[in-house]
Amino acid sequence: MLKVLVVDDYPMEGEAINYILKKYRPEIKYLGQAFTGNSGLEITREKNPDIVFVDIKMPGMDGLSMTRKLKEISPKTKIVIVTAYDEFEFIQTALRLGVNDYLLKPVQSQELLNVLDLLSAQLNEEESIPVKPYLTVIPPKYQVLMMQIQAGDTQKSCKLLNEIWLELISAAKEDVILTRTSSIDLANSVLQLCGENNCCKEAITSVYYSFIKKVSTAQSVNSTENFLKEFVENCTNSFNQYIHEAGYRQISRSKELIEQRLHTNITLESIAKEIFISPYYLSHLFKKKTGVTFMHYVIERRLEKAKQLLVTTNDTIELIALKTGYEESNSFRRLFKKIVGISPSEYRTSSKKQLEEKE
Repeated sequence: MLKVLVVDDYPMEGEAINYILKKYRPEIKYLGQAFTGNSGLEITREKNPDIVFVDIKMPGMDGLSMTRKLKEISPKTKIVIVTAYDEFEFIQTALRLGVNDYLLKPVQSQELLNVLDLLSAQLNEEESIPVKPYLTVIPPKYQVLMMQIQAGDTQKSCKLLNEIWLELISAAKEDVILTRTSSIDLANSVLQLCGENNCCKEAITSVYYSFIKKVSTAQSVNSTENFLKEFVENCTNSFNQYIHEAGYRQISRSKELIEQRLHTNITLESIAKEIFISPYYLSHLFKKKTGVTFMHYVIERRLEKAKQLLVTTNDTIELIALKTGYEESNSFRRLFKKIVGISPSEYRTSSKKQLEEKE
């Protein structure tokens, strides 16, 4: 018999969940309600609940703190956070702690029943396989896959997923349960990396939960594969939409930062960090939106500024080199001549002569 515990300082929450259980899932045993995190942990030790519903806001020990301790004393217990705060950062933190799902207050009957049915199915599966948390070390291929997803590259992401899938089913020996578990590991990795890169958070989270609900009830290796492919394609499409809507704004901000820092050591990594995206994604986006690479654009802007300074000031070549980000004036001279066709001194003389002739 499935056992459920509610930990919430508001009595009505426990009463509501108990009412829904009695009406729609009478086979589930309701262990009662604890009103603090500490009392919830005590009941967990004594009665070993299968599922615990935890409120995020409680006096003393909050829901996240309780979750950390609960996972230590009862690793197999499923935890559902109940909260009035629908924020990705909170959800991401909760997921990293091992929370299995979350519900928004006020709890709706159908949503509660869906979560109970999903977790019940998972508990039945876990009688034959161990519970697997988020991967602490994300495999390199998963990281590359996430980069391709972020770049909105459907062709490359699907091709790499096919390679990963063959490895997954080989390792799982085509066992349905193990294949499902490995697929969820992959989805967890995508969600983790997405959160770190701060892109498409809400969209990817929605895609993730949809995938989890589908794959948890998959009855064959083929259906698991289809759900995983759908997940990767939907993630990639989300980033494609993100690129379309936000790409030009990000490129515009990148250009502003480059203009402000032409005299400094500009790197792809430093600009990407400023606008909260990965260097790989910025590199791909910059080339796609401008037609040139990031560093090519930086060099173009530096040389344009150098040309302006050569004509409008009497600064030395050495000083102009420093003002445009080149510590070595000889390197600046060589690059200038290679791209412009003449030396900085020749450019200054020629440009000033042309201005005088116009006057």
